Amino acid sequence: MNDIPLDKITAQNEDFTRDWFELSDFHSERLDKKGKNKQKTPDWKFQKNDVTVFCEVKTVFSGGQQRLTREQYERQRLADNKQIDAFAKRLPAGQPLIVPKDYFEYLQGKKAYTDGPNRKEQEFQNFLYKLKDLLESDGDIRFAPFHITIGIGGLFVPIGEVYIDFCQWLKGYVLWAQQNHVGARNYSNSAYIFQHAEILKDGSHQPEIEAFVQMSGPYTEDRLHVGFIQGGATYHEQKVSATINEAMRQLPLVSVSDTNSIATIALWSESSYLRFSQVLIDDAIDKQLGRIGPRYYLFDWAFSKYPHLAAIILCEQRPIKKYENLLDFMIDPPTEFAPAGCVITNPSLPNHAEVLRQNILQNCTFIKGTENDPLSDRNS
Repeated sequence: MNDIPLDKITAQNEDFTRDWFELSDFHSERLDKKGKNKQKTPDWKFQKNDVTVFCEVKTVFSGGQQRLTREQYERQRLADNKQIDAFAKRLPAGQPLIVPKDYFEYLQGKKAYTDGPNRKEQEFQNFLYKLKDLLESDGDIRFAPFHITIGIGGLFVPIGEVYIDFCQWLKGYVLWAQQNHVGARNYSNSAYIFQHAEILKDGSHQPEIEAFVQMSGPYTEDRLHVGFIQGGATYHEQKVSATINEAMRQLPLVSVSDTNSIATIALWSESSYLRFSQVLIDDAIDKQLGRIGPRYYLFDWAFSKYPHLAAIILCEQRPIKKYENLLDFMIDPPTEFAPAGCVITNPSLPNHAEVLRQNILQNCTFIKGTENDPLSDRNS
């Protein structure tokens, strides 16, 4: 978990963005956000030859949420229908397509979306910080020479008596390890069940919720270390879109006909659930399989709303050292990193995209953005 203050992380990412542009020989100028025009002042102005790139840098800290929103649920249903229709068309004439009854009712919209709480990543992270601090400061176990790793899926946060019982169970597990992790036994795992799976009275399925816990040690340092394995979650699209909208309020309204004055957004993610590389990998797989992925609804929609936005740059720190395979990476993990960016270009501004391609040359990849909502034919 990252203990660095959020404003410091934001400032670091702004500097990393400058470093990335300077790799391609851009001259950088930090703009004054405290002046009279602070409402339309981006973080950076980068210049190279006759090209000026205005760039507002934003960092997403909370990119995950517990469950699909109603909009995401309905969009997923439409996307599944579209995929099923495409599959059915490939079947021989007269051959029926057989699907489970529950899935058919879902496709038909007969399974209504169930409203309920939708916890966001920030609340879950606050719970993890609290749990870590509680265990590592407990007088009975704080000096126990063990590493305990906890994985909880679905951003579940226990409260009240459930939280107290869970903490007591974890403490008991550490005390058990002190008695049983001896000699060759220096690793164990267990699970704590918060909620058992069952069919409710209304016929809906209640999933099992558990914490998977790994214990290792004893180590030479007499101190308890608590870490976490991130479970699954859905993308917090509303937070990402709000971040993009906020960035656009800082960018100047440049002319779409002027390819020498270009407006861009550089996005960084400090979220455990929104990894840009993974989003792009999943997007490529979705395209190969004929599925509609989340990329448009996370980023590309902005090009329709803001026609003068030339590009969204998805930024990450990547290892400088190149690895041939995963084993080499695990044996000799990287220690030096450099900023890299995937530049998603506005499909309606191809000339701007070409200017960016000609001038951004280092640690970069380019992707042409999606012009329209992939489900627009379904929504009409």
